[in-house]
Amino acid sequence: EANAEYKLEYEEDGETVTMLGTTDEEGNMLIEEEWMGKDCQIIRSGYGLPGADSDPQSFSIPPRPEAPVPVGKEVSEEGIEDGKLTGLTAGAVYEISTMYMSLSLVLFPRPESEQERHLL
Repeated sequence: EANAEYKLEYEEDGETVTMLGTTDEEGNMLIEEEWMGKDCQIIRSGYGLPGADSDPQSFSIPPRPEAPVPVGKEVSEEGIEDGKLTGLTAGAVYEISTMYMSLSLVLFPRPESEQERHLL
């Protein structure tokens, strides 16, 4: 449901941590970094009405996977599109950021190679 309020709880150093969140227009809620690797409970808010909160639902959020270590090969000469990035996973979203540029990529597998991606 869009714009629904939720309470998320997890343990940190023996203490219960409670976070409040609201879903976006599509009914999704972003996973915060501090939730990674935690066993959580989520409760749908009843907006202050007695007994209207949902029953808690338990789930685990896996830890963030290790960042890939891509290897790049420069183009052999200007105008020839033979540069390559290897060591990336198909379907994953990658972001390249610098002070001057920000670029996000989603890589899709090429039939001849699942591990090699060609730069354009």
